[in-house]
Amino acid sequence: MNDINKSKSYNKLTENDKINIINCYYDKNNIHKTFKEMYTFLNVSERAFSRVLKENGINTKRINRYTIKNEDYFENINTELKAYFLGFIYADGAIGTNNDIILNLKFSNYNIKLINKFINEIGYSGNYNIKKGHNPLSKENAIRLNFSCEKMWNDLNRLGIIPNKSLELKILPCINNSLYCHFIRGYFDGDGSICVYYDNYDQRERYSLSILGTYDFLTDLQNKLYDLCLIKPIKLHKTKSYNTKELNHRGKKNIIKIREFLYKYATFYIDYKRDKLFSIT
Repeated sequence: MNDINKSKSYNKLTENDKINIINCYYDKNNIHKTFKEMYTFLNVSERAFSRVLKENGINTKRINRYTIKNEDYFENINTELKAYFLGFIYADGAIGTNNDIILNLKFSNYNIKLINKFINEIGYSGNYNIKKGHNPLSKENAIRLNFSCEKMWNDLNRLGIIPNKSLELKILPCINNSLYCHFIRGYFDGDGSICVYYDNYDQRERYSLSILGTYDFLTDLQNKLYDLCLIKPIKLHKTKSYNTKELNHRGKKNIIKIREFLYKYATFYIDYKRDKLFSIT
């Protein structure tokens, strides 16, 4: 029997063959090609093609081929929205293996607006997914955006985002001082909160602005707030997580100063957080 044109089985693949399979799958020129067209072109079996993708963490059960028009979006942080989304990814995003960039957000109208804005900014041809909640108590759905882009992964990594960042994130990125208000606002929209409550002890309205992060990151953030708007650093609080600390400002004067810094030049933000901050007078 002539095996010259017989497609390669998995156990006959070389390491170079496996690399070619992954590259073929993510190649922009193949976005409209079927699985059969790709594995036939590479002269490998369907089983070998699928197995290599699965072994490399690539979910072949969903449509995950796409184009990204602005792969160099984070190469130069020179606009409000680039700084804002960098801050938001610092807070609520992640980079993983295979050059993955991931955003997992609570399902809400404001987060859908945010995700759609980000998709439009980077020129992403795919879409986000709605995942059913895994928390048996809340059963809240989640919005998940997951795509692979080597150029964007490298730029985010250069700017300080690393795998397992929630455990190791240490400093703010090196960007122009004029853009830190947008970066910090993006981080606040991801990992910050504002609370307005009534204190029964003295019958007065009280306020609390909270931001979560690692000790090193929040220390660096406080130093930047002092440099740019003279907010003196305060002691960080412990949380239930060993690696996560809390920056908590309760003084009305400082909260208003932070508010004015974050929103003075803002055109994009999560509405309800801004509205809560501006309810403080």
